[in-house]
Amino acid sequence: MTFEWLVRLTLVGALVEFGLLRIILRFGPFLPRTAVTDAIFAATVFLGTAALNAAVVVGFLAVAAWLLQSRRAAPNPQEITALATAASLAIGSLVWPDSTLALIWSGGLSLTALLFALREGPRFALLAGCAYGAATLSHLPNPWPGAGFWTGVAEASVTGLGLGLFAANLPIRNPARLATGLMPGLALVAGLSLAGFMVRALGVWALGVSFYLPAPLYGAALAGFIWQLIADWRNTRAAGLLLMGLGGLRTDLSYFALLGLAGLLAWGGPSPSWRPSTGPCAGLTGHPDRPAADPLPGKRVAGRRPAL
Repeated sequence: MTFEWLVRLTLVGALVEFGLLRIILRFGPFLPRTAVTDAIFAATVFLGTAALNAAVVVGFLAVAAWLLQSRRAAPNPQEITALATAASLAIGSLVWPDSTLALIWSGGLSLTALLFALREGPRFALLAGCAYGAATLSHLPNPWPGAGFWTGVAEASVTGLGLGLFAANLPIRNPARLATGLMPGLALVAGLSLAGFMVRALGVWALGVSFYLPAPLYGAALAGFIWQLIADWRNTRAAGLLLMGLGGLRTDLSYFALLGLAGLLAWGGPSPSWRPSTGPCAGLTGHPDRPAADPLPGKRVAGRRPAL
């Protein structure tokens, strides 16, 4: 099975786990405890845990497939750091998911993203690398000037990534497609304004995001992520970006770091079956005559613009 299909299967498992364990299960304390609710939540835990384990197994297979498909006579730095990160994740998963190896795999994840951004991947991977790097520093014992500072830097970097995608995907002239990103963004802003405590608690639990910045920034960032997902729907870049989002900033846990690594390889690394789109948000703009993105992201081709 190819890397592309393995990434998609990993995404399916991660989405099921996200919906069951990180969303539905959080409503348990607000419901009355009866035999019916106990049975429902027991099934939720069982199915969510099964989906999590399946995502872990398939995620490792996806990383291995990427390394095999992208191997060259002389391995490049991205491949070496991805291999080292995957190895530390495998060891950490067998020993203990929250092990002392977290600094190694979290730092490797950051370095892989930075190498993609500086060499042949999307330029916005630089912000992803900064986010993972700041998250790594927050895991250090007694970091200066404090773990909270670096956690805030990581969240600001992710928000900046979303805002960059928001700016890159404008203008969108189709009102219906424009609303595809704006409506969820406005809903998030409304949720932070009306039920901020619940949304923030859910964000910290599900993604490691505390929403400490002004709410409109998160709304615009969410819209940017959604527009970019639609723009890349024809290739595995969309699945990769969504996996990175599902992994969040809890890179100290091997499962979330694995989702981030598999997603980063699909979003930032060149894929054998990569299909170019017709612009940073081609699925929304409806302009087939716009310059296509580069077959090898980040490298200029005459008459074309670098991929985001």
